[in-house]
Amino acid sequence: MIGPERGGPLPDTFASLDKQISEIEESLRLISERKAEFPEQQLIPLDLIENERRLKQQLTDLVAFRARRRAIPCPYRGLEFFDVQHAANYFGREVMIQAVLEKLSQTNFVAVVRR
Repeated sequence: MIGPERGGPLPDTFASLDKQISEIEESLRLISERKAEFPEQQLIPLDLIENERRLKQQLTDLVAFRARRRAIPCPYRGLEFFDVQHAANYFGREVMIQAVLEKLSQTNFVAVVRR
């Protein structure tokens, strides 16, 4: 099962991306059909060509974004415990940890609360 409870990507994020990609692909298909109605390339309206270019770029960007997102593991483990192999998901707390350790050297109790 892929999902946050197994360390996989968030399904609703990908469902949204897949929907956007599908909508762009459908728009491109319709543009292609519309372009086919013109007997000569020179007669195709410029706005149709510009829309096609814009949509192709959006499609390329969204597909690349989705691929990058799929490569990022979700650190949320649900009710599963955290262990040493999950340490890479937690960084940047060294200053706070040092402050707590310094306080613990002065007293027996330190309350850690969220502001």
